[in-house]
Amino acid sequence: MSAWAFQLDDHLGTNLAELATGAGRNVTAVRNGAMEAHVSISHDDDAAEAFFAELRQGVPKLRGYRDGVLRFHGHLAPFDEQLEEEGHLNLVFRDPFARLIGYGQSRGRFTGLHT
Repeated sequence: MSAWAFQLDDHLGTNLAELATGAGRNVTAVRNGAMEAHVSISHDDDAAEAFFAELRQGVPKLRGYRDGVLRFHGHLAPFDEQLEEEGHLNLVFRDPFARLIGYGQSRGRFTGLHT
């Protein structure tokens, strides 16, 4: 089975951190929907510090490599945190088509027929 390697980027695409210690690293694709990448990192992880610093500058991006080949590149979507003894960030990244489709509450972008 092939493994995913995730790389956290800033809003310009510059590498911030490798998410090698992230749990639950996976990418999902659904029909007529956007691809999503999920990863959970601890608040104590160095990548979390880089992530929060980037949130003040822009929207972080994620690159997903499978067997060394770039298979996913997307931007941060709404995420949640679990604050217990070990705080975790449950991050979700979506590919660029998510903006066209919308995030559930919005209809996304609509382009009418041209006549």
